[in-house]
Formats: sequence, structure tokens, C-alpha cells
Amino acid sequence: MEVKDITHMYPKFVDMAKYHGATLQDAEDSVQDLFIKLLAIQSREGNINRLEYKGSVNMVYIFNALRGIVYNKHRSNKRTADREIWVGELVDHQQTMHITEVQERLKTMDGFSRKLYTAYMEDSISLRELSRRTNISVMTLYYGVRQIREQLKDIFYECT
Repeated sequence: MEVKDITHMYPKFVDMAKYHGATLQDAEDSVQDLFIKLLAIQSREGNINRLEYKGSVNMVYIFNALRGIVYNKHRSNKRTADREIWVGELVDHQQTMHITEVQERLKTMDGFSRKLYTAYMEDSISLRELSRRTNISVMTLYYGVRQIREQLKDIFYECT
């Protein structure tokens, strides 16, 4: 069995993704991601026969794979939205909070915190990606970001 043999099931896969709570656009993206994964399997193994069950595609495998893809997309979108809300709060209150105070506070922080702030908040690099690039654990980076947020919240509340 090859991926081209199951492409006709695209609408059914989109419905499965929507069942897991995805919007139509996210469902279509998730199904495309699924096909990319299946093509990677086919490329490695020469076919996707391991997805075959009693002569047809194993729909339980597809259902679970789509659930994972939709969940990961949702979690990624939530993380991005949380970051945008946090940055949005800072931007919304620019009248009362002086950017120079934030920059001054960053200057008093250690080099790790300054670089972490720049990479995570300004360059929007995820903690996992930073961890992969720097070989620093995700939890260490997480606690660093949390400490920076706490220090910047102090500035925010002093200005309001």
C-alpha cells in the first residue's frame, strides 16, 4: 500500500481532525501534516503496509495520529497566543511603563537572562528550540523566563 492509495480518503480524514476540535483550516493543515508523515514512512520503508489492517488502511492509527497532530497544533497555537497576550499587555500599557526602565532592568540582569529574553521574547524562539541549540534543559530555560517575567512585572506594577 502507498500513500497515493489513500489520498481519496482526504475528506474523511478532515472530518476526523474536525472531530478532535480543529477548525476547518486547522483540520486541513493537520491532514496535510499526516500525509507528510505517511510519505516519510513510505520513503523509509518503501510502502505503508504497516498501516494496513485486514486489507485496508488502519483507521484507528489514522484517528490517533490525527488526534496527536491536532493536539500539538492547538498547544502550539495556545503557547503563541499566551506570548502575544503577555507582549500585548506590555504594549497596551506603554503610556505608563517606560521602555527605558525595562531596558535598564535587563542591563542589571546577568548575561544569561538578557540573552534568554532576547531569544525567547524578541526573536520568538521556542524553549524547546533554544534547549536543542544550547544544550540547556528546557526546565532551566523555563525558570529563567519565569524569573524575567517576574522582574518585568515588578516594573509594570510600579508604573501603574
